[in-house]
Amino acid sequence: MRIAEGDYIFWIVKAEVNGGMLAVTFESRRISLTEPFPLSGPGGWKLRELLEACGKEVNAAPFEKMIHGRKPKINVKKLIGLECAGTVLDDCGKSVIAAFFPASELKRTLSILAREAVSETNAPRYVM
Repeated sequence: MRIAEGDYIFWIVKAEVNGGMLAVTFESRRISLTEPFPLSGPGGWKLRELLEACGKEVNAAPFEKMIHGRKPKINVKKLIGLECAGTVLDDCGKSVIAAFFPASELKRTLSILAREAVSETNAPRYVM
């Protein structure tokens, strides 16, 4: 599915391990995206970034072992329902989540922007 580029708040609605990949499905309002996460090799940074964005404390050791072919132990059931924010980009005609960060950061930014918009609309107008 292709969606507009930008930052979104996502909830994890599905997670399953298929071979050496963890497939995680994210939803945000009417948007649904599935992202693959390698469980071995140097791609572990993306999974670590996701877990940290969801507020989980992450021990670096299992992710460093991924480079040497070891798979970290992940309880996929505990991923369901977690909230995070992500930056969606277009990658060759396909929408992908390029980066993850805490949803609280995006909520704070949206709150500030909303307050600024209200203050601008309530500002006194000077007519000459």
